[in-house]
Amino acid sequence: MALMQIAEPGQSPDPHKKTLVLGIDLGTTHSLIASVKNGTPVCLESADGEKLMPSIVHYTESAVEVGVQTEKTKGVDVLSIASIKRFIGRSAKEVQQLLEAFPVDYEWDFTDAAVPKVKTPQGLKTPVEISAEILKTLKKRAVQHFGVDEINSQNADSFKVVITVPAYFDDAQRQATQDAARLAGLSVLRLINEPTAASLAYGVEQDGTYLVYDFGGGTFDCSLIELNGDVYEVVATAGDTFLGGDDIDHALSEWFLATHLDGKKTKNLRSILKDAKERLSSQESVSVMDFTITRNDLTQVMEPILARTYKCIQRLLQDGRKSVKEVNQVLLVGGSTRSPQVFDGITAICQQQPRNDVNPDEVVALGALAQARKMTSKDVNHLLLDVCPLSLGLETMGGIVEKIIPRNTPIPVTKEQIFTTMKNNQSALKLHVVQGERESVEDCRSLAQFELRDIPPMAAGVARIKVRFDMDANGVLKVSAEELSTHHVASIDVKPSQGLSEEQLLEVLQAGQASAGEDINARLDKGARIELQRIIESCDHAFAEDASLLEDADQAAFAEQLKQAKALAEDAAATREDLKAMRESLNAVSEKLAALRMDKAIQDALKGTYI
Repeated sequence: MALMQIAEPGQSPDPHKKTLVLGIDLGTTHSLIASVKNGTPVCLESADGEKLMPSIVHYTESAVEVGVQTEKTKGVDVLSIASIKRFIGRSAKEVQQLLEAFPVDYEWDFTDAAVPKVKTPQGLKTPVEISAEILKTLKKRAVQHFGVDEINSQNADSFKVVITVPAYFDDAQRQATQDAARLAGLSVLRLINEPTAASLAYGVEQDGTYLVYDFGGGTFDCSLIELNGDVYEVVATAGDTFLGGDDIDHALSEWFLATHLDGKKTKNLRSILKDAKERLSSQESVSVMDFTITRNDLTQVMEPILARTYKCIQRLLQDGRKSVKEVNQVLLVGGSTRSPQVFDGITAICQQQPRNDVNPDEVVALGALAQARKMTSKDVNHLLLDVCPLSLGLETMGGIVEKIIPRNTPIPVTKEQIFTTMKNNQSALKLHVVQGERESVEDCRSLAQFELRDIPPMAAGVARIKVRFDMDANGVLKVSAEELSTHHVASIDVKPSQGLSEEQLLEVLQAGQASAGEDINARLDKGARIELQRIIESCDHAFAEDASLLEDADQAAFAEQLKQAKALAEDAAATREDLKAMRESLNAVSEKLAALRMDKAIQDALKGTYI
């Protein structure tokens, strides 16, 4: 009789094979992978001894290569794709908008409005597929370090990973990142925000408030983190997904072209100036193409870019209800923070010298590893509480947004709210899930729509429908609706095919704050109109069924008041006060009919009954 091999849940089906626990920083310009070697958390090196891997994918007709080119792709027709992270989770329209500010050397196909693709020698590829190639290469690096004989490299469960994302990645961008990981054969334990990962790597131990300033190659994030014992709680986040070292390189190139080359473009100018920028971190001046660039020149070029990061810090402190003096430490993250201009600027803005004693390039990957170890081992005791970056809610009557999960709510989180029907005998309810800080649906971003059917016939306002929002630790949302008398349930996993537009992402919070008063007034105006319409519908129904209970004069008065109310409800110029006054008048006129209908209902109920 043969033996059949079994495995306990969560264990490898092959007990002789290792399960690797990994932390991955999937960056715009560079990516890293970290694991534990000889008991020490480290970022794994390539065969050439490099920890940083350029996030560049090289395609030929027969090969794909990631990072630094080798003889495999040199000297042949090759397409090199850089900074693909900027485009992951975005629609064709959004990518086209981004390309105006961030031009690239490769062509796009926008036939599919929801999923744009890059034209490569191997056919059309999505940003998810291209990102998966970067993750596959990092995975191969881990296999090379720990030995192919010790790992079942074909089994995703052999690779337990935590991947970091910018704090302001929306639901679509997070979902796309998870999809890329699955394509690469990785089992994602969790996505965590890059600033949050950094705080874990810095190993802060004293209870208090920490501000993480993460200025990478393509994105900027900042977070306020409260440490209380072993609990790391993110209390607020802010950022800009289109701001990073790449933008400094672009601005420096534009400045150099205008001031020294009279606008005449030169091959490889950007990479030459990027090298000059890095040298100016330790030198007062450098020579480029027989011209001298000083550190002061670079400071002037960087000033407007850094000013945008300072505005994010101000918004962050406002959201977290903290003053600069209440921040215990500022932690610097990302290669761009090596710049003296950043160090000096943060020192001035935050009124203290920031910490930069951990390698800013490696800190995010090491923090991801710390979280991965926590999730797979009992030896690490910290608890990480991240937050929902933007409010989530439902569309209600009149296009008003009812926020279910407010912005900066710690996740994972579950929220429930009871809703009802607007019309008599309404048998179905359409639910529209939206994201944003504004009060009107038209000013927020649509995430998903679904329907709850088979609602029993009831009068308007009687049905009770429980709507539940579940957001997991990765920031991925599931919404369900249940009619409480029949327990009919409908649900949807919110997997949008595109992210926030650049304009939305950069302005959604500012617009929400700037328009707060206007939005509240608009909401109150719509609410007054909806309430009048609800009463009109109820009165219309009652009058149609039981007008005969009223005397002729009362019937005429009721009909006239109902007519005036309908006209006012349709009048776009009607004020909130007008609508409220009409509602009160209609209520007063309808009181007599309501009392007569009640008497009639009681008499009908007592027919044939002896007391």
